[in-house]
Amino acid sequence: MSAAELYPDAFVKVSLNEVDAEKQRDPAAEPWYRIGSATHMGTEINLLHELKAQYPGHAVVLTRDSVLGTPGALIKPISQDDLVMNVFFAPFPRRSERAGILAAMIQFAGFHLNYRDHDYLVYTIQYQKDLRINTQQYILHDGTRTPIYELLYDSGAVRRKIYSSVLVFEQGFWWRDALLWRELQSADWEDVILEEDFKESLRQDVYNFFGSEKLYQQYKLPWKRGIIMYGPPGDGKTITVKALMKDCDMMGYVPMYVKSFKSRIFNEEECIANVFVQARAIAPCLLVFEDLDSLINSENRSVFLNQLDGIAGSEGVVVLATTNHFDRLDEGIADRPSRFDRKFLFDDPERHARLMYARYWQDKLKESDNLKFPDSLASEVADNTEGFSFAYLKEVFVSALTAALKAHEHGRDVVFAELIRAEIRKLREQIDGPTHDDSVPRYYKGYTTGAWLTSRRQAQAARPKNAGLPTEPRGVIAPPKPRVPDEDGIFSASGVEQGEGIMLPPEVQMQYDEEFCEFMKSRNLRL
Repeated sequence: MSAAELYPDAFVKVSLNEVDAEKQRDPAAEPWYRIGSATHMGTEINLLHELKAQYPGHAVVLTRDSVLGTPGALIKPISQDDLVMNVFFAPFPRRSERAGILAAMIQFAGFHLNYRDHDYLVYTIQYQKDLRINTQQYILHDGTRTPIYELLYDSGAVRRKIYSSVLVFEQGFWWRDALLWRELQSADWEDVILEEDFKESLRQDVYNFFGSEKLYQQYKLPWKRGIIMYGPPGDGKTITVKALMKDCDMMGYVPMYVKSFKSRIFNEEECIANVFVQARAIAPCLLVFEDLDSLINSENRSVFLNQLDGIAGSEGVVVLATTNHFDRLDEGIADRPSRFDRKFLFDDPERHARLMYARYWQDKLKESDNLKFPDSLASEVADNTEGFSFAYLKEVFVSALTAALKAHEHGRDVVFAELIRAEIRKLREQIDGPTHDDSVPRYYKGYTTGAWLTSRRQAQAARPKNAGLPTEPRGVIAPPKPRVPDEDGIFSASGVEQGEGIMLPPEVQMQYDEEFCEFMKSRNLRL
């Protein structure tokens, strides 16, 4: 049957046109129902034998890679009545005009698929095994397996490219986060208020590395780089990381972001290994560990260090780590150059930097007729905010601006400079603290001491170096929240977990699979 006959209405990738249930039913549906309702192990093997019986003469290849999204493929359900899907409502944020959308997760489905003049049957099933939901696909072709290999190769080549997304590691898996990528697009170096020499040194350290591969090879040096950004919270580390990730993405170097090494399925050693294996495969890339001191503990420290120094190497990988507590890092991380070559201190801004930040806000508000922001006010802010982080400085302007706008809404005239001064006084009291009885314990930034601490820096110094490292057994990890699409219908994660399995080495498969051998040779693929 030709593609035109099989796909008469395939003007979209997936067609759900009604079919005559009596004339066309999916022959694999009944065996799947029977297998799925029994006490069993090895669902994927049982269904494989059933498919071979239902489709004699067809070549069958099992895969955990999805081919349904291959560009140029025409897809149509074998039988709409036999589709088994879990449909759920995915809400949008409450501020959105739309309530949400309905989404579906396939548990059983069979499809006709046409790709490059070849017709295939593709079955997708989900089943539970070892406390996991596994997804398995079967690709059938009436003839040899070579066209199936072509389809899998082309589909994999497309997935290898990363478009408009950031690779994020969470719960033991990598997934593509389109929402984080969108957020990065708003990052601008103009919003990073740092000394120009400092900012340029940091950028060039990253950019020059990616452009120096041949130089590293010439002198037989490992082409890898480690950078730590450290300092008190709120002093610009996060926005700097975002700007670097955006730039690397624009230059073709993949940004990768590690959220956690915790997982319901894998232990931390396996997660750390997974992170570095993927980074080496994706390289050249920027591998980001934010709040490194919270990711590394006494149980996983040695594994992390071994991966940094691994025999496999990390060619083309820039490891960028941030920490608010440099003193908590293991000496093997903090002090050994071969692991982290450069360290950039993001300290509370000096007067010149505070003045730059005040002028940054002065420029943002220059079009407002109701807010007077003279040069003298910028200098006054810089003079009176010693010890403020950039986060505190931002709070000064945001709170003052909010108060001014609300006052204007109610018809009250206010002096913007007075609002600025009031916010500085409030935050100064939070930072320095009012006078207290030193005999009464006080909490400051999560630490308890016998006296009120006068600054954030003192609070950090008062905390023991190893404070926060877990000493008790790890508890049960809560399951991750389901990811839902945004109002444009874009999912931030694939949602397909890779199941366990053993990969057959190509050289072994070639011993009994001549078609596989010919396919590898035709693509000039070396073993």
